Amino acid sequence: GLGTTSQYYGGELRKRGKGMAHIAIAADGAGINQKEALAFGILQHALGAGARVKYGTGAGSLAKLVSEAAAGEPASVSALNISHQDAGLFGVVISCEPKVAGKVTEAAMKALKAGNVSEEAIKRGKSGLKAAVLLAAENTSILTQDIGQQALLKGSVDSTGAVAAAIDSVSSSDVNNAARRV
Repeated sequence: GLGTTSQYYGGELRKRGKGMAHIAIAADGAGINQKEALAFGILQHALGAGARVKYGTGAGSLAKLVSEAAAGEPASVSALNISHQDAGLFGVVISCEPKVAGKVTEAAMKALKAGNVSEEAIKRGKSGLKAAVLLAAENTSILTQDIGQQALLKGSVDSTGAVAAAIDSVSSSDVNNAARRV
């Protein structure tokens, strides 16, 4: 009921079909009201939040490991970070040819389980998250939705400048602590 914290239970669902394999793997993350929420957002962008160029493979250790594991076969990967009011999910979403799905998934898990993020990757993660926040603020539909979600989930609304400053204030140890939780 109301007032109780959500609990992550996990699970698995497989549906066989033709074409590409689509895989989502997630673990307990951070809710929007938890201090680790921004650290997980930075971690998402440090690992790689998807390709920035059409038909590109993406940036970050996640995309590099998955691309190597796919051995020339089409593969796409993105870190996943979903924050609800009191709980969150963090993981990866993968699309690839079924014949390399096992190797690609193992590579993605290796990146997730590394538990240590370099200073360079953290800088890239902060820049990526701030860019995502600032770009979202330029679209009135997205901005309106974001304001509503903040009001509903947090009980207050932060300016984009305040969010950018909060991202900058997250320490490297905060991001690495989030990485070790995955």
